[in-house]
Amino acid sequence: MINVTIYLILYILGMSNLSMSQINYPAKVLFKSANPVITLLIGVFYEEKRYPMSDYVVVLLLIIGLYVFVSCGNDASTPQSTRLGMFYWR
Repeated sequence: MINVTIYLILYILGMSNLSMSQINYPAKVLFKSANPVITLLIGVFYEEKRYPMSDYVVVLLLIIGLYVFVSCGNDASTPQSTRLGMFYWR
């Protein structure tokens, strides 16, 4: 069980670092602050915890907000984000 946890942590770190090369800086800051999403997913699927419905709603709204922020238009002066970066992100 410990080996699976170690591989899961390494995978998450690798995908997180890979995604950071595909999105612009403001999106990087927002995605790094989205730790509740990962905490809830690991708690539900790995540790089989149950959370109040309000926590699920907050995480869903956080994901929608991040998606809208990244997919909205960028002007020419900022680096472009790609959907690949969003896919790699956690």
